[in-house]
Amino acid sequence: MREFIPVVGVAILVIVIGALGYWAFFTDQDRSYVTLQRVVGPVSLHSGAERVDATGGESLDPGDRIVSGEGGQAVLSFGSSSSIVLEEGSSLKLRGADADGVEVELEDGRARATVRPGDGTLGVLNGNRRVETRDATFEVGVEDDGALMVQTEEGEVKLEGFGDRTGLGPGERLSLAPGGDPWVSDGQRELLLNLDPASAIIAQTDQVLAGTTDPYALVLVEGGVEAVSQRADGSGKFTITVALREGDNQLKVIATDALGEEREVAWEVAVDTRPPEAVHIEVGGP
Repeated sequence: MREFIPVVGVAILVIVIGALGYWAFFTDQDRSYVTLQRVVGPVSLHSGAERVDATGGESLDPGDRIVSGEGGQAVLSFGSSSSIVLEEGSSLKLRGADADGVEVELEDGRARATVRPGDGTLGVLNGNRRVETRDATFEVGVEDDGALMVQTEEGEVKLEGFGDRTGLGPGERLSLAPGGDPWVSDGQRELLLNLDPASAIIAQTDQVLAGTTDPYALVLVEGGVEAVSQRADGSGKFTITVALREGDNQLKVIATDALGEEREVAWEVAVDTRPPEAVHIEVGGP
């Protein structure tokens, strides 16, 4: 009898451990690590071939895609206090999520993430480029042509696929365009035009606008015959030829980076292509 009691105790212990392991395994399989916490405006949830209007509170699975329309915003939460804010006109796909962290792909648009210690690693991908952190607040912006920008507010992020650049510190921003080299700065640049104020009256209908702004920012000029745009180079320089109308032209130059931040300057120019009027001079008298 005394020998039977320890055997029963061991058997019960094995059963309890097995039950706990079974419960933990299947509970973990069913657990959702990412929640669509809140939505504002038009936001859709794409799961496989199904598309539904998101309302907030939905649990997300790997493969799910969130798309925010004009004026829309989606807040995804994970861990105890970490979040990803997807801004309007953006698309984000959940690649994976477990107790060790979350991996998403920012397909287009802008996202702002806050990751707190203890919530695992967040990886934000775009193609072969990856931004990763376990404790930081940062933004990532991706444009239609593949231009990308990363900006850290606090903490540090690791980088992969950005050439020799492997990380960013607090307050740093990185700009990158397809085929270009990454450019790192410590803040947004002012938009400057290289124009002579004395040239506000010109005798031709084409005007070359040259200046500097953020590297790889998209520069748009409005107010001429038609709007024209060009992406600044890796040093922030741009040169755009604008067709003008006869008479006054109110030009507006707008530089927008991949995070949606804008800089704007205005310049007024008058075009006068009319030849000088002939002056009739009478020589001599009657």
